[in-house]
Amino acid sequence: MKPACCGEVTIKPRFCYLSLLERIFNSFVYTEKTSNGETEVQQLAKKIREKFNRYLDVVNRNKQVVEASYTAHLTSPLTAIQDCCSIPASMME
Repeated sequence: MKPACCGEVTIKPRFCYLSLLERIFNSFVYTEKTSNGETEVQQLAKKIREKFNRYLDVVNRNKQVVEASYTAHLTSPLTAIQDCCSIPASMME
């Protein structure tokens, strides 16, 4: 059985695969682009600044939550303070 991409010529499938890749690669359209370094640097700086600001927002929200939790704990603690001598023996097991 002959591979479909090779027509009537019987060659090894690996070469057929390379021929297919070569045809795909040759079908790509290439265009030249003049690069403006200053514009690219400004765009990159903008992306970094936006990402940093998102991370800073998350850190600030976490800070607010921790501070609010601490303040709430001071007025209404979830756990009661117990002197180590008053802890029942059953809790020490």
